[in-house]
Amino acid sequence: MSAPAIHRFEDQGRTCVITSPRPPRHWYNYLWSEQGYCTQVSQMGHGRSYSLNAKSELCMINNQDAKYVYLRDDDTRVAWNIGEGPLNEPVENYSCAHTQSHSLIASDKDGISASWLTFVPHDAFHEVWIVRLKNTSAHPRRLSVFSAVTFELEGFKYPRYYEMYRSCETAFLPDLKRSQMLLSPDSFSQVVVGGALAPRGMPSFKQYLTAAEAEDLRAYIIAEAKGQPMPAVPAAKGGAPAT
Repeated sequence: MSAPAIHRFEDQGRTCVITSPRPPRHWYNYLWSEQGYCTQVSQMGHGRSYSLNAKSELCMINNQDAKYVYLRDDDTRVAWNIGEGPLNEPVENYSCAHTQSHSLIASDKDGISASWLTFVPHDAFHEVWIVRLKNTSAHPRRLSVFSAVTFELEGFKYPRYYEMYRSCETAFLPDLKRSQMLLSPDSFSQVVVGGALAPRGMPSFKQYLTAAEAEDLRAYIIAEAKGQPMPAVPAAKGGAPAT
């Protein structure tokens, strides 16, 4: 027997509904604004909030992904979260709907229906939380609601993918204007068209350039190196003439 599905798609695939607060790993939604504000929302509601500019410089706003909503029954003193974590107090009828515009987490607990909507306004630099509670029991209830965020406020920005940079090999392409192969049409053609340096990372452009076009390209690079007016270079196969 196969395990029950923990998610489904609705609204013609535009909404992913998660039906378990404990999937194999957190399922995040990423909500952005045009001002560079981004927030992650997991199926429990936690996640990172940060600013990110066009240069991929990031400034973290909260620490350890901590942002939660806590509910408490003031009579029974039972406390829980709408998304079940981090208190891990069991809830019923749990669901989390991730869409391109928002995330909505909902659940029931002891006669209280609760929902938590998170979205980022299109042109703003903040996120908005809307929490709704409904008493479905037969008697009045006294509840407390708490929001909790651990702010980071680093005060500086760093490259978003700096961890990746440290684990990747870095290579630099040579400046063709200083290359000795420009001195020989045959050498230039063997590299650019014939792929003589393919083992060292310089691929062949045979499918894009003929031998004659490669020679035109060599003349173009030489003229640029000397600071002279650059001759027009014909377009590669299938393209429009260069101007």
